[in-house]
Amino acid sequence: MKFQKTLITKKRDSIQLSHIVIKGTNEEIGYKFGCLANDFHKIDKSANIDASKVESQYNYLKKRYPEHYARMSGFAKAYGKTLSDHNYDFSFFGDVPNGVACSAVYYPPATTSSKCGYISRNLDFSIPKNLKLEKPVFPFKHTYVIEMYPESSYSSISLFCFEVFGLALEGINSEGLAVIHLADADTRIDHENLATKQTKKGFNEFLPIQYLLDTCSTANEAVRALKQMEHYHVAIPVHLLIADKHGDSFVFEYSPDGSRKVFVQGSVTSPLKVTNFQLNRLSDPNMKKMMESRSDENGYDRYQVLEKLIDKIQFPMTEKLIQETNAAVYVLENNGEILDRTLFHCIYDTSSCSVKICLLPKIKETMKGFSKFFLKKDHRIG
Repeated sequence: MKFQKTLITKKRDSIQLSHIVIKGTNEEIGYKFGCLANDFHKIDKSANIDASKVESQYNYLKKRYPEHYARMSGFAKAYGKTLSDHNYDFSFFGDVPNGVACSAVYYPPATTSSKCGYISRNLDFSIPKNLKLEKPVFPFKHTYVIEMYPESSYSSISLFCFEVFGLALEGINSEGLAVIHLADADTRIDHENLATKQTKKGFNEFLPIQYLLDTCSTANEAVRALKQMEHYHVAIPVHLLIADKHGDSFVFEYSPDGSRKVFVQGSVTSPLKVTNFQLNRLSDPNMKKMMESRSDENGYDRYQVLEKLIDKIQFPMTEKLIQETNAAVYVLENNGEILDRTLFHCIYDTSSCSVKICLLPKIKETMKGFSKFFLKKDHRIG
């Protein structure tokens, strides 16, 4: 196993962004993540859980996602445990954040001056004004760019928080497939009681992200994979923006109980915009009226800003203009003890399998404020 860690790539205020490069078997990778979580974060995995649900989930993931199951085994080993002990849940690690927002646009190659496909996304979250307090927990205090080269699956660059393991927020793989999550606020508002708050059999709201990066090379492959999954959400329902280097894209959405899956197809000749409402509701006049009534909660207001800006632009777009368009919907709102704001602006290039990340971006931030990460084609570290 090879491993490199840059403890601080970039730090602003009390958010630390670290860069980890790791290569090895999936079990070795899981073990290293477990060591980091145990040694650095001192996280206790012995929370009260339903052992029967853990066992059911383990059996499901062993069959449906063996790459992750192998990482789970290594992760458990770092804690002195094995997956035969179902009193500990190593299927995911840390607390799933509740309330995250986001805005993202996919620009297919036909719309850009470089003829490359880009996803430009803002990740928005609430920052407690006093991060020294134990409560409320701020899951982005330690955030990781994970550059991973497994022996038996595609290499990828993923953005992780909440104690490193298992739940990538977004990323891109060596085949040029990018996967981005965005909160589905309308479903959360309408069906808040369906959050499980714990593990159950299937793929929770974030686990599909790394799964698709590990196993899929195209948008069409991702569609087939998502159709075969059982879906649920621990804390907050999400929808996924997925695009490949060929210009194919779609948004994946599912019903609150996970039984109905919807694929909103993107165009190869125009940008695909996503915020925090289900895009499939736009075709229903009654649903659209309801979304408009809660536009400040579900991101419909940000969607309209993006739509008006993009409609005025004469294509093709430069990367600088792509960055500036997303900057128009940066969030910066002071709500007493909580500051709602854009934490990260990420720009994924599906042609070069790379990502540029700006931590706590400013409205007038230039492209020089971004740090670039790219996958090495020869899979060597250093």
